[in-house]
Amino acid sequence: HELAREFGISPLVCERLVFRHGSEARRILALTRDDPALAPVATRALARVSPDAGRSLGAAGVSLFGVVADGDRWREGLLASLRSDDESTARAAAEALVSRPEGLAAAARAAADDPALARLCVAAAAAVAPTAAAWSALASLGAVSADDLALLAESLPDEEAINAARAEPDPARRLMLLARFSPPAGPTDGAIPTDASAWRALTFFQLGRDAEAITEGGAVPSETFQDLFGVDPVIAASLCLGQPAPPDRPEPSPETWLSAIERAGRTDRDRAGQLIEAARRLAQDWDASVRVRLAEVEAEIEK
Repeated sequence: HELAREFGISPLVCERLVFRHGSEARRILALTRDDPALAPVATRALARVSPDAGRSLGAAGVSLFGVVADGDRWREGLLASLRSDDESTARAAAEALVSRPEGLAAAARAAADDPALARLCVAAAAAVAPTAAAWSALASLGAVSADDLALLAESLPDEEAINAARAEPDPARRLMLLARFSPPAGPTDGAIPTDASAWRALTFFQLGRDAEAITEGGAVPSETFQDLFGVDPVIAASLCLGQPAPPDRPEPSPETWLSAIERAGRTDRDRAGQLIEAARRLAQDWDASVRVRLAEVEAEIEK
């Protein structure tokens, strides 16, 4: 076998490496050649033995174990190594974990209430797996600091940042993801995707930053907002400010009225009352289901 001759190992071990790891086999063997002490790690990991196989040999051993092992032993071994007192070993374990979906979920559970582990996992994700999935798993953990979130948000490629923003329920965290799309800087290629501007406008509106919502969403067609969200945050923000919507915007839809009333109820109850009065005059032309929702929103605001 070519790899067996090149690296001086048993053809049987080589065949198993190739069978289980395909093109990764050469990288695994290169690691063991550069550090001969890792060869036993590869052998033990392939034999599915102790999850401590990598931990005992430090960061390089953990990295190799993370490549060649799998299943419960892979997860258990890396979680044990994640708590190593040796910083490089713990970092290697974190990077191996966040590189696989099942490891990312396990790392998030381990770091949920541990700021040190949370910082380690966020740094690992930013370094080797900057994806929307990593953001989803780690960003909402109570142990993650604002600085950790900023690091992870900045590490995501533009498309991943938009994907993460679409799924992010918290407006403040979503705005962090979309900060790179702030004009005039824009993303790395200089073009701001319409989706990014639309999500920024909606987020500004949800945060009560109405003037910014109007400015940010000015270039986004109302039809695009309707397709994405069912409401136009530019019109809703104008309603909350008590000013006419830009002239290129259609009349507010019932959904946009409701969105404006709900948001105003959180930030300006007097303005919410004014909007409710105005909406009542229009509600006779709305569907019965929308009139019911208007009554529910009004009752919620009056609590």
